[in-house]
Amino acid sequence: RRKARASVIGFAEYTHPQWVTGEHHKTICEHLEALERRDIERLMIHAPRRHSKSELASRRFPSWYLGRHPGDQVLLASYGDEIAEDLSRNVRNIMKDPYYHALFPDVELATDTTAAGRWETTAGGIFVAVGTGGAATGRGACLGIVDDPVKGRAEADSPRSRQVTWEWYHGVFRLCMMKRSCQLIMMTRWNEDDLAGRLLQTEGKYWTVL
Repeated sequence: RRKARASVIGFAEYTHPQWVTGEHHKTICEHLEALERRDIERLMIHAPRRHSKSELASRRFPSWYLGRHPGDQVLLASYGDEIAEDLSRNVRNIMKDPYYHALFPDVELATDTTAAGRWETTAGGIFVAVGTGGAATGRGACLGIVDDPVKGRAEADSPRSRQVTWEWYHGVFRLCMMKRSCQLIMMTRWNEDDLAGRLLQTEGKYWTVL
């Protein structure tokens, strides 16, 4: 339990009995912990699908993060409302599990907010999930996560789709970031001119990339 409270990989192993840790998982989790400590403030993870990046970074990490910061606000975005809300449910279910309460006994979910895309902790923390391109006006975020902003190669190869994602990131997602917030972007790289490519070209020195 001490290891699970202190590290993301320990948390994954404790709360996911079937989990098998690989070397790339350790590297990802070390950087997620650095993000939580604010040793780094912007992290990109580039990997093909089916490499457990969502399991670690969009399910286990925000659950662990809220256990350590139950009053913080988390914003998670993905390529569609449905997938974003599925990830939100996953996080909420992890936090309702007895395994979780053994680690963070003082962290409780508020019973008056049960929507798939928005729920709260009793400490005032908020978790909001939106589809890329969706509105998050008025929401703040201490931790912002973008998990695969486009659905696949067809969208990634569309100049219009790439521009819409870019404008949404700057006009919605980034505006939600609060003081001393941190950002996490995970995606499969389909096109050099995707969101990650543009960010690395314009502000690459601020991002840590895996």
